[in-house]
Amino acid sequence: MLNRTHMEEYVVTQESLKHFDTFFERYYNAAQTPTDNIGVWVSGFFGSGKSHFIKILSYLLENKTVRDRASLDFFREKITDPQLFDTIEKAVNYGTKDVILFNIGNYSPPHRKIYY
Repeated sequence: MLNRTHMEEYVVTQESLKHFDTFFERYYNAAQTPTDNIGVWVSGFFGSGKSHFIKILSYLLENKTVRDRASLDFFREKITDPQLFDTIEKAVNYGTKDVILFNIGNYSPPHRKIYY
């Protein structure tokens, strides 16, 4: 569910700018190739903000509207690099059919001891 507070309060740091740039550049380039199977693996240390970053990516890719404001519009002031914003806008406007957000850790089977 799109949450206006998440979008308004998300802080774009120099580090997250690099990740936005990498993700959207690769995503847009991959979307230009005929396929319906594009996946992304995000990894990092515990507490590094992976889940929050992925949630923001999913909001942007779906570009849903909340209270008459598209997700992309929340980032017009946050992303000051015009070339990066243009890449994000092209990727978002390209039109993603489905965005599925999940944490693979939640779907892992419990660890079991195996005795020989």
